[in-house]
Amino acid sequence: MTPENSFRARLLIVALLMLTGFGVLIFKLWYEQVLGGEHYRKSISRQSVRRVRLPGLRGRIFTADYCLLADNKPSYNLVFYLQEMRRNSRKKTVENIRNIASILATEFNRPDDLTSEKIIRHITVTPGLPLVLYKDLDSVELARAFQLMPQMPGVGVEVVPVRNYPEGSMASLVIGYTRSENADKAADRSEYFYYRPDQEGKSGVELAFEENAGLLGIPGLQSFPGSELMQVDHLGYVNTRRLEYQAPRNGNNIVLTLDSRAQKLGEELMQNRRGALVLLDADTGEVLALVSSPHMDLGKISPVWSKEYYQQLLEDPGIPMFDRATRGSYMPGSIIKPLVALAALARGVDPESKVKCNGRSIVDGKQISCANRYGHGELNMLQALERSCNDYFIEVGLAIGAEYLADFYGIGGIGEATGLETGGTVGLNPIRWIEDSSYRWSDHETALISIGQGKVQISPLQAARYTAAIANGGKLMKLYLLKEVYDEKGKLLFRNKPQVIRQWDVSPEALTLVQNGMYNVVNAPQGSGRSGRSSELTIYGKTGTAEVDIRNERIKNTWFTSFVTYKGKRYALTVLVEEGRSGGRDCAPVAKEFYERYLSRSL
Repeated sequence: MTPENSFRARLLIVALLMLTGFGVLIFKLWYEQVLGGEHYRKSISRQSVRRVRLPGLRGRIFTADYCLLADNKPSYNLVFYLQEMRRNSRKKTVENIRNIASILATEFNRPDDLTSEKIIRHITVTPGLPLVLYKDLDSVELARAFQLMPQMPGVGVEVVPVRNYPEGSMASLVIGYTRSENADKAADRSEYFYYRPDQEGKSGVELAFEENAGLLGIPGLQSFPGSELMQVDHLGYVNTRRLEYQAPRNGNNIVLTLDSRAQKLGEELMQNRRGALVLLDADTGEVLALVSSPHMDLGKISPVWSKEYYQQLLEDPGIPMFDRATRGSYMPGSIIKPLVALAALARGVDPESKVKCNGRSIVDGKQISCANRYGHGELNMLQALERSCNDYFIEVGLAIGAEYLADFYGIGGIGEATGLETGGTVGLNPIRWIEDSSYRWSDHETALISIGQGKVQISPLQAARYTAAIANGGKLMKLYLLKEVYDEKGKLLFRNKPQVIRQWDVSPEALTLVQNGMYNVVNAPQGSGRSGRSSELTIYGKTGTAEVDIRNERIKNTWFTSFVTYKGKRYALTVLVEEGRSGGRDCAPVAKEFYERYLSRSL
C-alpha cells in the first residue's frame, strides 16, 4: 500500500469513528428527551412541589341538654418562616435564627431552648413548614408579637385549632382528652411530603368515638384532612405559589346521654369525697350522670399539658386520673343482697321462712359478724333486707349453693361488660374459682360472697345497672353514652335506641318483694338506710359496707344503691364513698339530697 493510500485509510477510520460517536450521542439525546422525558419531568415535579396535609376541626361534644363539653378554639403560636430568614450560607442562616430566638426569649420571658441542632433538623427535614418557637401565646404576648413582627422579617403568628373544654373539670373523665397524633405512625403518612397531624382521642369519649360513632360506617369526631400543593425551590423553601388546595372537612358532632344538671350536682355532692356517683335512666340504660371524685381539670391540660400539672396528678393520692365509676372494682358489701334474695326466690326459698340472727355466723370454724353484734333475732327475707342482716343471707347463700349464686350474679351483669362505649371493668364473678377443679372452694367463701365480700367485685356502674333492672321489672339494659350524631351542617346521622340484654327469669312477685324490702331499707324505722328517707320522694335503696385491707390497714368502702319513680320516669342511682363509716351514714344522705335537688327542686 502506497503512503497515499495508507493516509486515506487512516482518515476513513477516523471519520467512521467520529460518525459513530455522533450517532451514539444523537441516539442518547433522543432516548433521554423522547423516551425518558416523562420520567425526568415527573422527577423535576417531585423536587419542585410539596403536598402538605391539612387537618380539619374535630367534632364537638354536647350533653343531652346541649351543654357544650368540648369544641375547638384558636391557639396562637409564634413561628419562624425560614424562607424569609435565609442568609447566603446555612451556617449564617442558623446564626440569624438563633439570634432572633434569643431576643424573643427575653421579650416574652420564656425559655431560650431553640438550639442550633433543632434549627438544622427543621431546615433539613421540613424547610417548607413554619418553625414553631412558642405555643399558645396569651393576649399580652400576642399583642407584643404583632408589635415586633414588622421589625423582624420571618417572625409571624400562626393560628392553630386546639381542643377547648368550656366546662373545665365537669365530666372530665367521661370526655377524656386528645393529643397530637404521631405522624410517623399515621396510616396516610406516605400520601404527603409534609404532614400536619390531627388531634386524636386518647381516652374517654374522645377516644371511643374517634373514628366511628353509632352504627358502623358513621364517622366520629375525627376530621377528614385536606391538602395543599406548594411550589418550593431547590433547597425546599416555599415560594409564594399555591398550586392546588383541597379544604379539610370537620368531624361529626356527638350528643351524649349525660344531663348537665345531674352531672354538675353529682360532682358538687361528691366534692371532698373519694368515690363515685352514677345515675341511669332505669328503663333505657342511658347514663345521665357519671361522677368520679376526685377528677382532673381538662381546662388545665389543653392546649398544653404542663409537666407540673401532670406530676401533680400523678402524686395526688386521690388518683384523679382514675375513673372510679366505670373502672373501679370494689367488693359490694350488702348492696348485693337484693340479688341474693332474687336468686333465693328463683331457687324456691320461702320468703316467710325465718332465720335466727345471733350477731355472728361460724362457717368452717371462722366467724363472720353481723351489723348488729347483739343479733337481730328471728327475721324473714323482707326484714333481713330492711336491716341488712348478714346471718340471714349467709344461711340462704349456703342453702342455694355457690354455683347457683354466682350464676345469678352473672345474670345481674357481674363479670360482664356493661356495654358502655368508653369501656370499664367487668368486675369479678366467683364462678371462675367455683368451676376450677384445682381450686378448693369452701363454705366460708360461699358465706362471704352471699354478703358481698370475698371473691366478688363490681363497679358503681354495674351496681346501678342491676338496680335499674330491679326497678324496671327485670330488664338488664345495655348502658350507653351516645345519644345522637350530627354532621357539621346539623343533619342527624344517628339516634341511639335502648337495648335489652336479658330479661330476668324471676316472677313479678319476687321483684315486688325485693322492691318492698328496698323501700323498707329507707322508709322503715329500723331500716339501715333511713338517713336517706325523703318527705318529697319515695326512695327505694340498699346500703352496703365492705371491709378491705389496704396500705396495711382495714378500711370501709361504703355504698348506697337506689331507685325512684318521678313523673313517670324511673331513675337508678348508686353512690360509693371510699374509706367511709357506713352506707347509711355516708352515702344515703348524698342520694337523698341528689334526688330532691335534681328531681323536685332547682339546683
